[in-house]
Amino acid sequence: MVDMIKYYHIDLKKIKRGGAIPSQNKHNHFLGVSRMDYAGLGIHLRMRNHMLLTQSEVEIMEILWETGAEGKKITILELIDAINSKYDRELKRQTVSTFLSHLVSKGVADYTKKSKISYYVPVITREEYAAILHKELLDTWYNGDVVSCVKSLITNAKLSKKEMEKVKEEINAL
Repeated sequence: MVDMIKYYHIDLKKIKRGGAIPSQNKHNHFLGVSRMDYAGLGIHLRMRNHMLLTQSEVEIMEILWETGAEGKKITILELIDAINSKYDRELKRQTVSTFLSHLVSKGVADYTKKSKISYYVPVITREEYAAILHKELLDTWYNGDVVSCVKSLITNAKLSKKEMEKVKEEINAL
């Protein structure tokens, strides 16, 4: 079912603007994967394209990943302080709360509640999210053709000879 999802139309401009992603297409076909294991990564997703995070969601996840790597859970007030200092932005509690609820519904963050305080943690690692983005890039733009994707990445990166040799070494080491 996961492979079938890529054939449905998703409005990427709407996603980039941070808009909601529809759970059904115009023919009322459900696009969800409903808690399936995505790409063998052990990540539970409700919808494959639902994993695309907005810039603000990525900024929040960066902080969750940093605190999660230390084995800590973070409260919304601590998260607001971290966002304000790291990104030099003033976000209100309700705004951050909304982003957190989106992250929880997307399956990338979770929380536990003690008394009236919620403690947030990442559900997936930065590396797992990067793997999802790589798979999305490969499926969406290169129809699963790894060779074309790698060729395009190397061509567009304008690597030096030293960097190209390093890439060759890494490929040969596989």
